[in-house]
Amino acid sequence: ANVPVPPIPPDALGTPECPSVGSAGHFAGVCKPCDFVHRNSCRTGIACKFCHLCGPDENKRRKKQKQGLVRAMRRFEQEVAQATSNLATALKACSSSSPDGPLDMSCSFPFDPARP
Repeated sequence: ANVPVPPIPPDALGTPECPSVGSAGHFAGVCKPCDFVHRNSCRTGIACKFCHLCGPDENKRRKKQKQGLVRAMRRFEQEVAQATSNLATALKACSSSSPDGPLDMSCSFPFDPARP
């Protein structure tokens, strides 16, 4: 997401609250962690476009979180596909012999409609 980050006041840059240019979006949650700052090997210092406030395991945490979201989305898509298939089967089973006729609501559904 392209969330606008407010400009950094010149006197704030390089302070513990904003140790690098990339740290400006830290408190809004839109920063990208610097992989090198916690190994004392960030060569760009204050001009670094990455956040120097994030902890050393932040990239790992974010990657795990993203993988969890992707898994949840896949499960959701599978459940929607299954529900759609079940509904199509139920509608086919309940349709009358006439394609334009009313649905026979006394037929039994092949799934439990009470299941969320």
